[in-house]
Amino acid sequence: MSATESRSRLFPLSAALLSGALLLSGCGGGDEPSAEPTSPSTAAEASVESAVQQVSDGPYAGLRPGEILALMQETYGKAKSMRVEGKANMDGERVTLDLQMNRAGRAKGTVSTESEGAFALRVIGDQGWLQPGEDMINSMSAGDKAVQKFLAGKWLAFSTDTDGMSEQFQLTDIDAFFQGMFTPEDIASENLFLAQKTSKFDGREAIGLKKKGESGTVFVAADGSGELLAFTDSDGSLRFTGWNQKVKVRKPAEAKVIAENDWS
Repeated sequence: MSATESRSRLFPLSAALLSGALLLSGCGGGDEPSAEPTSPSTAAEASVESAVQQVSDGPYAGLRPGEILALMQETYGKAKSMRVEGKANMDGERVTLDLQMNRAGRAKGTVSTESEGAFALRVIGDQGWLQPGEDMINSMSAGDKAVQKFLAGKWLAFSTDTDGMSEQFQLTDIDAFFQGMFTPEDIASENLFLAQKTSKFDGREAIGLKKKGESGTVFVAADGSGELLAFTDSDGSLRFTGWNQKVKVRKPAEAKVIAENDWS
């Protein structure tokens, strides 16, 4: 196998990993997992559906679940930037991601899987760079030393026009992470509930919103800000932080970049 043939494996592989991680934001069904170490609430605290349809006290006192959801959507829509971290089980494999992004088209972070290893990602506008880690390079190269040497420590340039790479840009789109959590119809629906108990994420109290018959829970900051703090369901959890904080992304050093037409 030639180095060019081995290199061409990268874009469908990474696209599949990223699009799979993105699906977590819209999944449902099954029992909820125990929380991550930074989210000390238990599944028992966060997953029980409650008949309570109105907050009794605090900043959201008197509001129904749909009204809290509407506030969260408004807050989310105005946010200039965020950070998302999480883990998900996809097809029996654990995927971990940590990404920062803003609405100006800048993003950076890492994604990793148990079978393929990790890769770093940077995006500025319609230009992106992907840096495969050692494990991923080994997997891609099929033992080809020339390919391993070619890719080691390098960033592979790609753009919105690159076949199979649109998922990378979608994953660095703030709005993409909200799609599928709840629909606009849920705001007025009687099938939306409050989780029975509050939870904490990174030390912040949260109110859980659930849809009847589904295990997924959206957690909103209990301080009245309407900030989205987390989404959990049977396939894993995502935590949202860094709201409206600066996201600094630099282009990789030119000497470390492999031009798109040299690898695709």
